[in-house]
Amino acid sequence: MSSQFPTSIDNFSNPTPGTTSGVSSLVSDQVGSRTHAQIHGDVNDAIVALEAKVGVNSSAVTTSHDYKLSGVTGSDKAASLAGTESLTNKSLTSPKVVTGISDTNGNELVKVTATGSAVNEVTVANAATGNNPNISATGDDSNIGIDITPKGTGTVNIKGNSTQAGTLRLYEDTDDGSNYTSFKVGAQSGNLDYTLPTANASGVLTNNGSGGLSWAASTSSTCLSVIPRPGRQLAGATTLFGAGQTTTLYVSMFDIPFGITVNKISWRQVTITTSGTYIIALFSEDGQTRHINVTTASISSTGIKTHTLGSPVVLGAGSYYFCMAENTAVGEVTGYGSNATSGYEELSSSISGEPILEGTLTITAGTMPATISPTGITASTNRAVAFRLDN
Repeated sequence: MSSQFPTSIDNFSNPTPGTTSGVSSLVSDQVGSRTHAQIHGDVNDAIVALEAKVGVNSSAVTTSHDYKLSGVTGSDKAASLAGTESLTNKSLTSPKVVTGISDTNGNELVKVTATGSAVNEVTVANAATGNNPNISATGDDSNIGIDITPKGTGTVNIKGNSTQAGTLRLYEDTDDGSNYTSFKVGAQSGNLDYTLPTANASGVLTNNGSGGLSWAASTSSTCLSVIPRPGRQLAGATTLFGAGQTTTLYVSMFDIPFGITVNKISWRQVTITTSGTYIIALFSEDGQTRHINVTTASISSTGIKTHTLGSPVVLGAGSYYFCMAENTAVGEVTGYGSNATSGYEELSSSISGEPILEGTLTITAGTMPATISPTGITASTNRAVAFRLDN
């Protein structure tokens, strides 16, 4: 019977004392159907099977113990399931951490929890010189956030160091670029706590002196646009617009000496040809940013008219262009001309290479352009629309 090892344990029958031709012998020449020679063959087969399983030194047979334990050298020994051993330079592919990871003292370092059917996770990436390590949300969902949850009254802290205070940077959409808005802590003599208001309202954010923030009306919220550019004078009131001037945009530059919150735009309606509407816009000094763009309600009478914006607009101190045109035929509004006799008109419109401060631009009928070109302003009248901005 050949050896069944290592598939199973052999079950050999042991020989017993017997006699041969009437002479006592140590063992019988035959056990059952197995002869003495066959019994020796069975033993030899079993020994060979054991040697093959154990393996010769430096065995290349992947099923042998010598091959499988070839990494256990010197005073090393095989790792146990529950024993305390130190493993060095081991690469683990998709290991399953059941409860957490401990430090060298056996204290908890990182704990993990299991979520049934989880599809989203955190990916940690290291970085080359000049770059930052990264913690990112990854997984099957298209949009995945990252939650940080303190315990009890604990807080999320962004620490500083000996060369820089704690700094928070918020980056723009990567399609737009890599610019950021940064919040940095100044040198402080004590802790400062700010509590944000619970309601979203218009106005400016104020502090009650104890860190409580709230929305309040701006104390500097009105600007009368007939204040000219520095060094200019205004002649008497006149009128602008003719009925049906939907392709002529009246433009005038004005200065805001302080930041304001704009909720209302007002002007004086001098005449009415027929009921109609105006388009009104405020542009930056270079004409490339449109801060306000509205179409008024129907105007059917003369006098002071006010258009309330759908939401407040905050304007910082600086220079802007006020632009107004008829959307449909209306009439005329109050304007002011420059004092030509004192030479200020020349300063406002005749300096080589500089944009004209007030005049007109040609537009598509009743449509406010997305941007304007100040150098394209034509100053045939040098008149500025009289308006005011209020909170």
